[in-house]
Amino acid sequence: MLGGGSEVDGQLSSFWKKKYEKEAGKHWNLFYKRNKANFFKDRHYLGLEFDALAPNGCRRNLLELGCGVGNTVFPLVEKDELLRVHCCDFSVEAIKLVKENPKYNSERINAFVCDLTQDRLEDNVPSHSVQVATLIFVISAIPPHKLLQSLLNIAGTLEPGAHVLVRDYAVGDLAEERLNEKKAIRKMVRQWHSPR
Repeated sequence: MLGGGSEVDGQLSSFWKKKYEKEAGKHWNLFYKRNKANFFKDRHYLGLEFDALAPNGCRRNLLELGCGVGNTVFPLVEKDELLRVHCCDFSVEAIKLVKENPKYNSERINAFVCDLTQDRLEDNVPSHSVQVATLIFVISAIPPHKLLQSLLNIAGTLEPGAHVLVRDYAVGDLAEERLNEKKAIRKMVRQWHSPR
């Protein structure tokens, strides 16, 4: 929950929007320090939702953007012994928790801190080496004016024909409706990525 600040129509003032955007890393670090690996559940269902994540008997490289504490990475690595993963998150604390997980194996998982809106992914991931990239609840967290640069950054890591898998909030979906029911939740920007 975002606290403080004047608001109009449930949205924060421009001062608070800028402040929260600038200090996002600090707030995510506090979130993970407080919740550790206990907040989000492991995403064992993704292999069923996305055929490209199902084991296929071939060695593949996956790039997970916004990996948090590994709730997608670890279930996928457990199911596919040939999968190699590059995973990153905005939060130093989240990556620390990924590396402290007993399932973390540095020979199969390369976890690193990255703000994909400004840090070069190719400093940690070889160019054009990724067959599958996942953005699970990531696009909605990127301000619209930083989205194009973020997507170009990801594109530099993808080999031709790679799959980019996105799961996120949508206007009118159940997650958004639940958030809207909570009066104390303030929005940074109303429906950033919805059609106008």
